[in-house]
Amino acid sequence: AIGLVAGALTMPYAPHLCRVMGTRVAYAWATSLLSVGWILVASLIVLGVAPLPVLLLAAPVVGGLIGFTAVVSPVVYKAYLSSGDMSQVMARMTVVKGVAAVVGALAGGVFITSGTEAHGLLVAGLLRFPLVFLAVRLSPALSIADPLQTPTPWGDILTSLKQSPALRRATYLACGVALFVAPMPSLVVPLTHALRREPLLQGAGLLMASIAIGELLSPIVVSRLRAKRTPIASSALALVVTGGIQLALAVTSITLSNEIELVAWGILGIGFGASRFASRALTFGAASDAQEVHDVSKSLAAMLLAACLVAPIGILAWSVLLGRGMAPVALALGAVGITCVGFAVYRPRLTR
Repeated sequence: AIGLVAGALTMPYAPHLCRVMGTRVAYAWATSLLSVGWILVASLIVLGVAPLPVLLLAAPVVGGLIGFTAVVSPVVYKAYLSSGDMSQVMARMTVVKGVAAVVGALAGGVFITSGTEAHGLLVAGLLRFPLVFLAVRLSPALSIADPLQTPTPWGDILTSLKQSPALRRATYLACGVALFVAPMPSLVVPLTHALRREPLLQGAGLLMASIAIGELLSPIVVSRLRAKRTPIASSALALVVTGGIQLALAVTSITLSNEIELVAWGILGIGFGASRFASRALTFGAASDAQEVHDVSKSLAAMLLAACLVAPIGILAWSVLLGRGMAPVALALGAVGITCVGFAVYRPRLTR
């Protein structure tokens, strides 16, 4: 929670720093500081300092840097991947991050099992330095348009939302995901526990693996949806599908059992991962298209800030329902909520 708040507070200032320092330099500095932060945390834990106080002290700094890079990274990715379509850029990066997540999960399991979690943090810090080298030494294929002057960062966020109906629609989707969809993969273990799936690790592992497979397939969904629709309409439609899959998960958890239930979870998990992460890429594309080229980082900052502010509400609501053993209710409410948001955004006159 501390890191989430710190990240939200830094987002409005990202466009201003990108204008002052240059987007590439700002990205390189932020990534370097984030790497150093993780290395320092790992070093202190290895030296015998209690992990909890170290992590609590580091949370605001690390969270702030993560929030900053969340705004700047898509702009940098777009330049280096030489693509004019932010949706396709984010879809391609989703594949990269999906593979990295699988490798990281396996490595993390090894570190946790061996009792060397601090070494995992150390590796996480060191692996970011190649990105810094890339940003500093290699010029992108496309030039990066730095933001225009931003004298009042918070005021610019509000102005961007007021002046751009397209950005507001993208923000509605991002907030809907934060409330109704994002908590599900974040709370997979409590979810499978609340669904009384035994053995617990088997159900949780299958659901996480199937969502990861779907994440790798999301670029295909992006291409299919974008063939005849705008990014915002495509994202809204993907979220309606995501809501349907969540509702199907709720129904299967009540009506099925044993191996049949696991098979259903696997199939639905793939669909969930594909549609949810396709929507994420498309929402970034919609936010990017909502403003002039110099204001892309402002659009992303506004959208991500709003999503960060509502995210704790979604996590809290899901946690309460799961804690009371009401997992099917949480899934069903999430499904209804995101379907309503997706439908409302798909019909522009409902969200002006």
